[in-house]
Amino acid sequence: MRPRALASRARAARALAACALVAGLAACAPRVQVATDKPIVLELHIRVEQEVRIKLDREVDALMDEERAAALTRRSLDGAPPPPRALALRAVAAARQTGQAGEGVDGYVALPDGAEDDAQLRGQVARVNAERRAEYAELAAEHGLPLADVAAVAGARRVAAARPGERVRGADGAWVTLPPSPGAAGGPHDGGSR
Repeated sequence: MRPRALASRARAARALAACALVAGLAACAPRVQVATDKPIVLELHIRVEQEVRIKLDREVDALMDEERAAALTRRSLDGAPPPPRALALRAVAAARQTGQAGEGVDGYVALPDGAEDDAQLRGQVARVNAERRAEYAELAAEHGLPLADVAAVAGARRVAAARPGERVRGADGAWVTLPPSPGAAGGPHDGGSR
């Protein structure tokens, strides 16, 4: 064969080899196709929500502690009567102990059917609920959550913290009186201690 023909064949062989190499690489390239229009949710998203829930639980617990402390407020050092908020919280706490009011899973105090129709207690309950709603709205804005979600978290915490003998209202609106704890001497009506 002539040198020119050999060079031409060598170029053709190199060109063919290059084409085969490119085709082979293209065939081996990994491809990922997602066959859904829905976004992919990563586990990290769940952890962030859990972190928000833990912070929210702590903040709700702090609100509950503050309410308990405010309800115990007596006269100030200068002899002034307790603020109206403390009086409202104290009245609601007493009503919960006697079954005239109770915590709901919605995060608010409610008056059970059949409770004494006491206009003053209704006003105190409305005051406490208005303050709670404002506090829940503040937490909702801080965490970027709907108000109802914050109230539901608070409601679950408040119902869980209810004491034996107190009444709580479930999501279905039904009232339940919490049974005495095992080994307790008695409930709130028979003089037993808690």
